Amino acid sequence: MTRNVFLDPCWREADLGKPLPDSTHACSVCLPTWQSNIDYEEGVEAVVAKLEAGYPRFVINPIVRELHQQMLDMHGHPGEVRALAFCDPSAAARCAAFVEQETGRDDLVRIDGCSVFLAADAVGAAVYYWRYAGDGISSRSAKVLMDGGVLSDYAADGESARAEIRERIAAEYDGVAPDDVYLFPSGMAAIAGAHRVLQSLMPGGRFVQVDFPYVDALRVQRHFGARLSEFLHIDRDGAPSVAFGECFGNGDIAGVFVECPSNPLLRCVDLAELAQEAGRRDIPVVVDDTVSSSRNVDVIGHADMVSTSLTKWWSGSGDVMAGSIVLNPRGKHYERLKRAMDAARLPELCAPDALHLAPLTEGYAKRVAAASDNAKALVEWLRDQPEVARVWHPLTETANHYEAIRRADGGWGALFSLTFHGGEESSARFFDALELNKGPSLGTNFTLVCPYVLLAHYDELDWAAELGAPRDLVRVSVGCEPIDELIAKFERALAAIHRAA
Repeated sequence: MTRNVFLDPCWREADLGKPLPDSTHACSVCLPTWQSNIDYEEGVEAVVAKLEAGYPRFVINPIVRELHQQMLDMHGHPGEVRALAFCDPSAAARCAAFVEQETGRDDLVRIDGCSVFLAADAVGAAVYYWRYAGDGISSRSAKVLMDGGVLSDYAADGESARAEIRERIAAEYDGVAPDDVYLFPSGMAAIAGAHRVLQSLMPGGRFVQVDFPYVDALRVQRHFGARLSEFLHIDRDGAPSVAFGECFGNGDIAGVFVECPSNPLLRCVDLAELAQEAGRRDIPVVVDDTVSSSRNVDVIGHADMVSTSLTKWWSGSGDVMAGSIVLNPRGKHYERLKRAMDAARLPELCAPDALHLAPLTEGYAKRVAAASDNAKALVEWLRDQPEVARVWHPLTETANHYEAIRRADGGWGALFSLTFHGGEESSARFFDALELNKGPSLGTNFTLVCPYVLLAHYDELDWAAELGAPRDLVRVSVGCEPIDELIAKFERALAAIHRAA
């Protein structure tokens, strides 16, 4: 029987490794205790062996793993130890090129259509590409193939579903037409696609990442293409550590990436000032609005491209990967970006995933509004609790900059982070006792909690702390549960801080 994690959350030790949601296509997994998150990062077999799911770029879905093994068994050559399937032949070719670039050898990978077959020395680089390019085959496409189906049979219905999704997304942005919306197999594929397009317009150009980023976006800039990227820190008041004009220099920059607000510190840069300084130097700006959503913030007027992970609020279900890039038709770079996007061999959201996502997008506005209202109430309540040391949320961080991009009818977003007096010990006690779903990702109908910095920055915890993201930070993606139930669960978890270990 399928477990309804909205009503029956996965939070106990016995829930370790359970998929979130209870689906073969789940995009998260339950890591119910503070220690289980550390053990996952350390690769402790007792934890890793229990994972029935995970974020698909990092924990390959079991259906996809089965497909990969079948491919290797049926089509592998002597000396090949692993196979990976991608969404299209261009993605497979990019993976092979990355392997050759990383290893300096062209005899370690073989391309066969949408797949690559790997010698042992190629596996590390190929898996790295899979994780950060975001264009691996999806679990729904893999299931079609494993069941003996043909993906082309879904082509017509899939295109209708993609058209429906593009129309809904376009309606969120003033002046945007559906053909200015590009759909990708994941949010990371959208970011990587934007990066490739911008790099094609300025080969060898460098990039600037503004503020503490979703780390995978920074890895795309530093490990793909020309591999030239700078990080511009933003302080608690939203001011850059170096003036935008000074950082952007003489304009030899292929693009600027920024999240509004950022994850997990929920800060907003002065987006108008950033866009103005970039515009003076003809630098395209890519703004990611995933965290707060296009329902709450309107960033298109300050961006040339807007990236969004549709896996999050647009889906709400947590069981489908997708992403988008929206071009600003009023932007000064629109014409050349449009030509470059249309000419690029960009990966596209597959038909089975589009068919699943399209009906979910109908509930986008209502879902975002309910979750944002809940988060605002929780944040205001938590700020008065003596156990809480700090709360990060657009209400508490650079509120003036967020207000400048907030829609007239928009909320303050449904993501926040917090720490406790007593440091990591208190965070662990709170986290372990919290009776809500615990795992990575965000933007689901159900509340989802994780020790974000431990999961995202385990190998660079000192660097993250220097930039204001401490290891004891707990990140909360608030869902649509009744607010009184959420507060009651937080209250019980706070009480656990005072109990003996």
